[in-house]
Amino acid sequence: MMTGRERIKAVMDFRKPDVLPWCEKFYDEGIIGWLTQGLPADKTASIEWVMREGNISIVSWPRLKGFDLYSYFGISNFQSLVFPIDLGPIPRYKIRAISETERYVDFVMGQGSIARRFKRAEYIWYSMPMFLDFPVKDRRSWEEYKR
Repeated sequence: MMTGRERIKAVMDFRKPDVLPWCEKFYDEGIIGWLTQGLPADKTASIEWVMREGNISIVSWPRLKGFDLYSYFGISNFQSLVFPIDLGPIPRYKIRAISETERYVDFVMGQGSIARRFKRAEYIWYSMPMFLDFPVKDRRSWEEYKR
């Protein structure tokens, strides 16, 4: 059985891995939504049994560490693996705001796309921006982008 790193390296070297590396990233809002829609918490909860909580010694106490959706869905968790692959343009576009309303800010991202994000929202650091425009639209813009 290959490790996650060996699996990715095999794919990058055009060799056949033992299983295809399938990885996902889960947002907290998505997990909460799935739990309310029927995702079985008893099969996905990651619990750690502790002997001490703060300054109090206890016999054995469960502590919820999070949810292990990787095992449940049968996919790999590659977050701990390091792959030095830069997929963005070099040099990067300068990240800058281009317009702003009371509710949103539109900005140019590092790869050149234009995105809109809420200025204030609960869990704003987890929310995905809405992409408004991209620098590559056709063959001509691709040739310009890759220079």
